[in-house]
Formats: sequence, structure tokens, C-alpha cells
Amino acid sequence: MSIYLRNAALNDVPILQEMVCQTITEICAKDYSKRQIEVWVYAVKNSEKWQNRVKDQQMRIAQIDGRIVGVASLKDNCYIDLMYVAKDFQNLGIANRLLQDITLIAIENNTKKLESDVSITAKGYFESKGFKVVRENRNMLNGTELINFRMEKDILLSEVN
Repeated sequence: MSIYLRNAALNDVPILQEMVCQTITEICAKDYSKRQIEVWVYAVKNSEKWQNRVKDQQMRIAQIDGRIVGVASLKDNCYIDLMYVAKDFQNLGIANRLLQDITLIAIENNTKKLESDVSITAKGYFESKGFKVVRENRNMLNGTELINFRMEKDILLSEVN
């Protein structure tokens, strides 16, 4: 199985939204309530926000056999805004490849530290990659509280070689 990484394009937005919605619905359901999942998925369907992300961020897509199976984006060369792997492609090294890729982009832009607001579901993965919790966030979205964690990590060159 070969993972191909590329930059996102505007015409990828509908496929990315669908993949992310499916992943949230099925993978994050163990950590969030049905209502929390509903408001999260509703927010993901905001196409204008996604188009702006494609234009304004370093958004990388992972593909296997031409199918989009993951996405990660880097905002302002230091903030991981998105990191999702398709529900049927979890635990295959896709997130590792995406994280390594956006870390290299950050290094090329002289970034020394990465940060992200990470879901309960993804917290363990990020901790396994050396990220530390800075604080718990309690975000209100359409009247529903969603908890995530601000996490940070100093970039070590040895990790991406």
C-alpha cells in the first residue's frame, strides 16, 4: 500500500468534507455525545470555510490508489488546523505521514514549535508524538459545548529525517 501526498485543491473540498464528516460520526462517537457530533458535523459542512483553508493554509492530502484517505493543514506555519484520516484507513500510518509532511513544511519556514487544538479522540495520538497538553478548551458551537485540548510540541529535526 503506497500513500501519496499532495497539496489540496478547491475541487477537493466536497470529498474532504464528506470524509471528515464520516470520520467524526464514526470514530469520534466514543468520545462525544450524539448532539456534539451533530453540531461538529454541521460546522464541517461550511464550504466557504473549507475553501478559505485550501487558499490560506498549507493543506496536504493523503491518497491511496487515487482515493483521498487523509488530510492535514498547517496555518501560519505553526498551527495544525486539521488532521483527519478516513474511518476505514485508521492505524495504517497515514496520520504519521501527514504529520511528518506538515512538520517539514514548518521547519522549512523556521518554525520551532507546533500547536493544535486536538479532539478527545485524537489526544492520545498527539501525545504519542510528543505533544503536551497546555490547556483544556471548552468551546461553544451552536449552543453545545465541545471539549478539546490545546497541545504543543517543540520540533526536533531528528524526528523528520
